[in-house]
Amino acid sequence: MNSYRVNLLVAVVSAVCFACAAQAQPITKAVQAAWIKHDVAQCGYCQSGQIMSATALLQGKKKPTDADIDAAMAGNVCRCGTYVRIRAAIHDARRRFDGAQNRPVD
Repeated sequence: MNSYRVNLLVAVVSAVCFACAAQAQPITKAVQAAWIKHDVAQCGYCQSGQIMSATALLQGKKKPTDADIDAAMAGNVCRCGTYVRIRAAIHDARRRFDGAQNRPVD
């Protein structure tokens, strides 16, 4: 396992602690899945804060624009500069969450 994947795993695990505190809300799970899909984390330093901010944004905004995302995430500095991937992951998390909410119940 390379160090990049280890850092990603550490970042997601640290965010799981937030998910536990938030009773693993579906939007949090969607954000975590999108973070992994888009390989957002590099060093992992900022990821728990990024994931918490993204989750809060998506709880408050049904369809955030890029400007909404930039404003909501402005307080979180990513040393690795993965802002484009962060934005893509937030859009993807919204689509994942909306898709999960619209699934028919068996």
